[in-house]
Amino acid sequence: MSNINWNFPESNYAQRHGISEAGIETYRGTLFSSLAKEVCQNSLDARLDASVPVTVEFSKFQIKTKNLPGYAKLDEALNTCLHFETDQKSKIFFEKACARMNEKSIDILRISDFNTTGLTGSKEPYKVNPWHSLIKSSGISDKHGATGGSYGIGKSAPFACSDIRTVFYTSFDTDGILASQGVSRLISFPIEDNKNTQGIGYQISMSGPPKWKVGTTEKFTQGIGYYGETEKNTPLFEELNLDSSFKRNGTTGTDLYIAGFLNADNWQEELVIAILDNFLVAIYNKNLVVKIGDITISENTLKNIIESFKINEDKKYQSIWSYYQVLTSTDNPGEHPNSFFLGDTFRDLGPFELKILYDNLNRKVLISRANGMKIFDLDRLPSNIRFSAIFILSGDNLNSYFKQMEAPQHDSWEPDRHPDKNAKNVLRELKQLIINKIIELGRSNVDEHMEVEGIGKFLPDNLLLLDASVENRKIDKISDETRKVSAEQITENPKKRNIKTVPKTSDDFNNPRMNITDDFNDEVMEVADLVFGNVANITEEEKYLKNEFSILNSDNNVTEIQEINRVEDAGLRLILLNKKMKKYRLVISPQRDIEKACVRISLSGEQNNLKSRIRNAYKDDSIDNSLLLNQDKIYIENLKKDEKFVMTFILNYSDECSMEVELYEYRV
Repeated sequence: MSNINWNFPESNYAQRHGISEAGIETYRGTLFSSLAKEVCQNSLDARLDASVPVTVEFSKFQIKTKNLPGYAKLDEALNTCLHFETDQKSKIFFEKACARMNEKSIDILRISDFNTTGLTGSKEPYKVNPWHSLIKSSGISDKHGATGGSYGIGKSAPFACSDIRTVFYTSFDTDGILASQGVSRLISFPIEDNKNTQGIGYQISMSGPPKWKVGTTEKFTQGIGYYGETEKNTPLFEELNLDSSFKRNGTTGTDLYIAGFLNADNWQEELVIAILDNFLVAIYNKNLVVKIGDITISENTLKNIIESFKINEDKKYQSIWSYYQVLTSTDNPGEHPNSFFLGDTFRDLGPFELKILYDNLNRKVLISRANGMKIFDLDRLPSNIRFSAIFILSGDNLNSYFKQMEAPQHDSWEPDRHPDKNAKNVLRELKQLIINKIIELGRSNVDEHMEVEGIGKFLPDNLLLLDASVENRKIDKISDETRKVSAEQITENPKKRNIKTVPKTSDDFNNPRMNITDDFNDEVMEVADLVFGNVANITEEEKYLKNEFSILNSDNNVTEIQEINRVEDAGLRLILLNKKMKKYRLVISPQRDIEKACVRISLSGEQNNLKSRIRNAYKDDSIDNSLLLNQDKIYIENLKKDEKFVMTFILNYSDECSMEVELYEYRV
């Protein structure tokens, strides 16, 4: 006759395990984000019908605590852990766990997926398969190729969300097998010498609060227990339904029940944000639908969810909002001329997709697997281009290659993990490709609709080209002499904030504190040198700027600059009004009041920027409001927060060129 209960196998005098189990500790800092990412990743990897989205459902409910499967045995194990002489961290954990077990009811989070294969292999105990990789393995993954995790630690994420570190599983697979089992990850605790009993500790008081005694023994458990057939720790081949309101009704998929689910009032909001952050592309591309309580996140509801959770208003959700705009704009390029979609192949590894929107966005690139799961945000991209982008590894071979350099949490690429010794160079090449495309497509958008920092957000009131005759009359009034056209190379300016340094760690690609170009090959640094870097020699640069921006007034007297700093938080938009006459409109949208400011216009060269020659400049497109000039600089005053400052200027330069615009704040 079978014995169905909890069993905590003996360690046979082997290693003992404590409360700080590595897999669980990995996810404790990001509980809900990790739970959402690991669960939904597993479900997407087990997708059954590619024409139908995978659905993942999160539902919280309560049951009577004593109705937990094997309650008495599990409670006994937890109390033995508490009263066994152990470290303070363990004591704190088990005090809370035992308190939860003494409550009349206990919270459970059910996570169910649909349109998946279920966990196959429950009747094949000696093979590496989905069932045993999830339930009874450590550091083993059955996933290959382009599918998800390759370390086998993702299974720990649900346990990190349980106050009693206990999870129950039920799965109905494509072979028609229904299997259920419980797993409890505790610590190694003492067991009685009698091998015929699995007694752990025993209650010595039958009245009042329970008191437990733990005897002296050399035998300990492994620290992990299984609910099912105790003889060989095999599953039950029946449904273990803890949620009376839920029935699977013969549809394939898997149900997880996190017993003792954490007491968190904002759990739904946290999960919604985590899903949007990690699976925005998957949801938008109709690969995934997520239900969290009464909230449904799908391609159809995505816009309403973003608005109801104020994703488009809260700065801490800026990246989610930026990427959503990238997705919607690249699907409607006719309405969004600043958006681009590029499909190409990388090396011989297969295709990728790059979607870019040039606007006042987060200046990051979301790196995504083919199924739409975010791996990480590529940060610290060109500081003079406002944009947001999504890069999708759409090819299976491309996914497979880069999966081998993913960190265990699937949130970064670490080339030292890859078996290919050339992985670092491959990573550099891919990174450079992304940067080059962003710069190239950004500059191709300059001709009739040129934008720089703050691109897209601060639209001038009138973008219509003025009539040519009106333009000519304005030019005639403004200029009464012919000046020699020239372009002077900027040679005295210190190198623009980038020295080629090669990091010594594998975190160079993902560390947001490190320069994005730091690990490039020397041969591909030229473009990046112009726009990235750290300010290594700030004293020298400050001296140069103070001298360079000194003001020469109409009486040929020099006003020295006492302090000058580049303004990074203002929106700048440059519009080409007349190509033939090289007339431009610049719209500045300050995010704060600026008393004195200066705009510098540079011509973009292949190796260095060139000084421009500004012919005339005036405020509000009025020749009566001329502005002070000094070669490539225009001096302005009294910029007000959130008020557009509009100027028009004409370049004394005949060739086609790309330009860089910088805004500085100074004090005399």
